[in-house]
Amino acid sequence: MTSSEGAWRKWYDDNAPEAVPIPSGYEQRLGDRADIGSFLKLLLVRCLRVDRSILMCKEFVRNTKEMGPSFVEPVTDTIEMVYDDMVPEVPVIFLLSRGSDPTDGIIELCRKKKLPSPAVISLGEGQEPVALKAINSGVVNGSWVLLQNCELGLGLMNEMESIINKLRGSIDPNFRLFITALPHPDFPLGLLQMCSKVTNDPPAGLRAGLLRSYTPGVMVDQDRLERVDTAQWRQLLFALCFLHSVVQERRKFGPLGWCIPYEYNNGDLQSCMLFLEKHLYNGEIDWSTFRYMVSDVQYGGKITDSLDVRLFRTYTKEWLTDLTCEEGYAFNPEASILKIPNDFRYTVPSFTEHGDYRKYIEQFPENDSPEVFGLHPNADLTYCVKEATSLFRTLGETQPKGGGGDGGVSREDVVYEKASDLLTRLPEDYVEDEYKAKIRKLGGMTVPMNIFLFQEIQRFQNVLAKVRFTLSQLQLAIKGEVVMTAELQETLDSMFDARVPHFWENTLTGDEFR
Repeated sequence: MTSSEGAWRKWYDDNAPEAVPIPSGYEQRLGDRADIGSFLKLLLVRCLRVDRSILMCKEFVRNTKEMGPSFVEPVTDTIEMVYDDMVPEVPVIFLLSRGSDPTDGIIELCRKKKLPSPAVISLGEGQEPVALKAINSGVVNGSWVLLQNCELGLGLMNEMESIINKLRGSIDPNFRLFITALPHPDFPLGLLQMCSKVTNDPPAGLRAGLLRSYTPGVMVDQDRLERVDTAQWRQLLFALCFLHSVVQERRKFGPLGWCIPYEYNNGDLQSCMLFLEKHLYNGEIDWSTFRYMVSDVQYGGKITDSLDVRLFRTYTKEWLTDLTCEEGYAFNPEASILKIPNDFRYTVPSFTEHGDYRKYIEQFPENDSPEVFGLHPNADLTYCVKEATSLFRTLGETQPKGGGGDGGVSREDVVYEKASDLLTRLPEDYVEDEYKAKIRKLGGMTVPMNIFLFQEIQRFQNVLAKVRFTLSQLQLAIKGEVVMTAELQETLDSMFDARVPHFWENTLTGDEFR
């Protein structure tokens, strides 16, 4: 790098270094090593440009023959696919995340199967007998049962495994039991093991979000496209789905996206579509009414921050107008600061076939420019660094924690040596009488900066004392002379993974810090 600093600097400063040849002939040298060349390039990007690590990881997985593109493409499984693998004796548990709710999909599938409407019970205080009655009725009549918010009914969940086992042999073939719950540490493990488990995370990226919306059985299918036989209906459907994906994606930028992270879900989009459909049945569209229903009623009913209200109104003012239905309309900014990936134009198509919409959406760039959301390109930098850091932290936490074998150096030996090295490098403790005397020579506590210095020394001494004590105790615990507590074990794991232990970052102890 030092021999060709200019070329490396240009590569480092590039907006997409993973797509640019590596300087000094390394690109060709890595290409000659087909077995590990892509992995070595991944390591280089990870070291120099952490923000592009996730993209390079996807590229590595895509180009690895043992895996391939299917491992990085968005997954758009539907309730129908889940139903095809179901049997009456095995419930399905939907582990929910923010912005996901399978209720509408389950009810719609039940309607398509021409079965009675499912019994939907939201668990909470006093609802467990109602749920048991619905299950017993469904077992006999062959109807479906949907239990929502089951993390609030752990008492019933603890008994559910035995209830299902008792009912085996007398269950109607059409019976199905769906359970939705947020992750909870006390959720019974036995029930999880006997059930089919489905996670329904919100899709990441505009392409994945729109593909999810245009998946049959989720939001838009051929039947919905044909409910109103006008191009305006199909164009506004696409605009609503695009808007929904954008407001979902803005959450990943944290406070830059929304002042408060709202839980938008498919129900909001479904309500807007139904209003638009009924509105068009009555004649010409009233744009102000349409925008008001979307921004202030359907989505706006969840918004509590005044700036977020202004933001959503701006979206509808710009994207839900009569111009949206004109030929050539695009959601791109008029003048982009940086190049949009592949120079793609996010236009509003007017196809008549559902398959044509999916083909068009599949052409979307894999990585969206923040400018499409109305954000500065730098917003993506913070998000990418946070995501990459989270990925590497998870990899570190899930790596094997066993000791060394076959004569190798164990984790404990490595950490013991690190602790010894850190103890020798720690500065001496501050003696209170000494630093008080030095501060008096600087003018005493009548000088504001001296007060600040005094407080900083106190806090830094707390850190020194905490680190010194922990390292000493950790060495004793490794030798078996003291008990290995949870705090010491966490410190050992963190030091082995080259992370700062959590307890060192939070050393605010003493009356002056309360």
